[in-house]
Amino acid sequence: MSAATPAQRGLTLIEILVALALMALLSVISWRALDMTDRSVQILQTRIQDTQSLARVLGQVEHDLKRHVGVLWRSPVLSIVRTRENGAWQLVEWRQDGSRLLRAVSDPSYTLPMPELNRYEVVLEDIASFSLREWGAEQQWVSPTETLDSDASETGLKGFEVSVVRIDNGAPAVFRKVVLLP
Repeated sequence: MSAATPAQRGLTLIEILVALALMALLSVISWRALDMTDRSVQILQTRIQDTQSLARVLGQVEHDLKRHVGVLWRSPVLSIVRTRENGAWQLVEWRQDGSRLLRAVSDPSYTLPMPELNRYEVVLEDIASFSLREWGAEQQWVSPTETLDSDASETGLKGFEVSVVRIDNGAPAVFRKVVLLP
């Protein structure tokens, strides 16, 4: 006759090792998932900042063009004489310098000649081109004449299209802003 075996209590060494190995595997998988999430957040934050800066630049160009009294386009330089809220005139110049888009503004003035432009500031980087087209009386987009008249109703000028081509991951990305004139 054999003696009765008591009920087994506790875990064997092999069961503990298997449990530890599974916990280690889950820890590595979780760490990698968190690391990938963190990298994705960083990439998205960078893209959001790029998009916001591009939207600010195109919005500022729109603001300058809507208040224009005169526009001079000599590729890749856009010079705008605009009115301010207080009735003074101000010279604004947008220019492409290599892969950067620069903007300079003069002090407001009520008399001519216009004051000199203040220092240029970099408003956008990694651009391939900066261009301007106009929507004229012929109902089509055309390259602007060098000097545009201030009275859009007489010339039939309806609006402008500002294009910025940026280099995004080695490929060009075109961004356009259409500015309708009153």
